[in-house]
Order: sequence, then C-alpha cells, then structure tokens
Amino acid sequence: MIVGRFVLALALAFIAESMSEYLFAPWLDVLKKRWPWLEEAKPMQYVALAMGLLLAFAYNLDIIFEAFGYTANWPWIGVVVTGLAIGRGPNYVHELWTRYLSKPEPAAPLEPAILPERE
Repeated sequence: MIVGRFVLALALAFIAESMSEYLFAPWLDVLKKRWPWLEEAKPMQYVALAMGLLLAFAYNLDIIFEAFGYTANWPWIGVVVTGLAIGRGPNYVHELWTRYLSKPEPAAPLEPAILPERE
C-alpha cells in the first residue's frame, strides 16, 4: 500500500516543517542576533532534517522499500533517506512522488491547429 505510506510521508513532511518553524525558529532568531554568522549557516535546514529523521525512525518509514521492494544491506539506510526527504519538506516529497514514483498520466490528445489563411 504505497499510496498510504506516501501520504504518511507527505503528512510527516508537513508536520516536520511546521513544528520546526513553530518550535525552533524563534530560538534560532535570537541566536542569529547574537551570532550573525549563523545567518549564513542556515541552521533551520538542519533542524528540519533532524525532525524528518526523527519522524521517519519513529514510524519506521522506508519509501525506497515501499516503492521498489528493495532494501539496503543495512535496513536503516532506507529510513535515513526517507527521513532526509521528509526533512526537506512537503514540496520535495510531492515532487519525488510525481516525478519518480507515480505512473505518468497519458497526455491529452492534441487538437489540430487552425491556421489563418494567407492573403
């Protein structure tokens, strides 16, 4: 049931992004004022990735195995990859699904173009 697991990954990505912004952004803003070099380090990305990893391990979510049926020699690798994808956010997970994991939709038939007559 890959669709259910993908929806879970999408929901977890949304939760990871929301909770990272809600819980850690105010604290990181204070730290950035104290240490301006943190602005360039973009610590929120690392917080979101850690949140994604935590949620993927908590739910034992391995999208690679669910989509393709393959598991790594170390089974936790798939969970780490899924956690990193979740940490990137819901847009990234959606793009991953539509580009690589779902069947392409058939293209709509083209209608013939009506060209204007030449004078």
